[in-house]
Amino acid sequence: MGSVLQDVGQAIIGRRPLSRFVQVDRLVTAHTGAGTTKTPPCRLPHGRYTVFAAYDPPVAVRSLAVVDERGHALPDWGAIGAAPGEVVAPLVQHVLPTGSYHLEVDTWTPTCAWMVQVVLNSMLSWEAPPRAWRPSLPPPTSAEVHRGQEPRFRLAQTGLYNIDVTVGDWGVGTAWFGASLNPYSLDLRATDGHVIHIGHATESVGSSSNPLFLGAGEWTVEIKTGSEWRLVIAPVIGPHGGGSRAF
Repeated sequence: MGSVLQDVGQAIIGRRPLSRFVQVDRLVTAHTGAGTTKTPPCRLPHGRYTVFAAYDPPVAVRSLAVVDERGHALPDWGAIGAAPGEVVAPLVQHVLPTGSYHLEVDTWTPTCAWMVQVVLNSMLSWEAPPRAWRPSLPPPTSAEVHRGQEPRFRLAQTGLYNIDVTVGDWGVGTAWFGASLNPYSLDLRATDGHVIHIGHATESVGSSSNPLFLGAGEWTVEIKTGSEWRLVIAPVIGPHGGGSRAF
């Protein structure tokens, strides 16, 4: 008890940073890449961490591991009981001791895009938490495609994007206000051939998914509709929940 009181007293008068057990939820390292990759090591202080992951396409991921200096890899995918591409947070509030760590991503194809973010949830030592990670590049610009032009666009960076779909006079979801939608079906095809279904609609019901994780490169718009259409592919910028961030 006396030791605890002494530690608190020292923290109050400024001799130690009062960071132990305080919720931080700070993004401390992030990596984006394609194909099988081993990242450079990063020092992490003793604390609780959550790892967020995204892939394009998810089925192309064989494994993801946070590896310590002794070669011990986390998570145990056998214990998780799910394919790596199906798990958006392979580690949640997991305790990691102070040390050097790197990421190992193994994919079936060299074009599989991925993003891994390591968030410090709380410190378990008295040392100061590391600085928040910051992107080295500015966010990419939005892309726009519409009927009557070449149905292709290029993304300069891998990451999270919102797809704004307008078919006819209405955007997807307008039917919630009693309007009649223009039927359509929309997919995006990557240069390696894999397809992401974006949305579809009948005259009364529309459905689409946002945001989407898309790899850098050229994409082809495959849309079936008899109406005018327009797509805006915009990067998601800023915090994305749980300490993670988009661009």
